[in-house]
Amino acid sequence: METITASQAIVDVLRAEGVRHVFGLPGAHVLGIYDALHAAPEVRHILVCYEQAAASLAAASTQLTGEPGCAWSVAARARARTPPAPDARCLRWVASRGRSWW
Repeated sequence: METITASQAIVDVLRAEGVRHVFGLPGAHVLGIYDALHAAPEVRHILVCYEQAAASLAAASTQLTGEPGCAWSVAARARARTPPAPDARCLRWVASRGRSWW
């Protein structure tokens, strides 16, 4: 059985779900995911200035294309400022203090 990192598992799930665009900000808690994304050219990261923009863009992408969008933020405070997108089929997680939540 092959051992993979949590970051690689996250990217594998994104691929399996058909996610083509990930919106978010890089940060210390998700740097491993960026390494795994680099090896997956079919999943493109789009840099945003604010977590709120990431959530809005993921929701808009989902609504416009019908494909799942993904947004992430890197800190608990940022998550509190990020509005939910209840009408979008949007995968979102927040990595905080080394733990990940879907």
